[in-house]
Amino acid sequence: MAEHGDKLGLSKEAYDMVYEGFWDLYCKKPHASADIPVKKLEGFLSKVKLVVTPSDTADEEGNVT
Repeated sequence: MAEHGDKLGLSKEAYDMVYEGFWDLYCKKPHASADIPVKKLEGFLSKVKLVVTPSDTADEEGNVT
């Protein structure tokens, strides 16, 4: 998304803001003005699964994506 944001209609500044905000939440470091208790972030984190998909994948029919 960072490399092809222009094709998605996403500015670099918007991507950076979302990216940094996600990592602040993931590392349990919300902005001081957010008024979010760290305990509440644990529920969010339990729903997040970070994975890296392989660049060469094939579906059940053998089609490479």
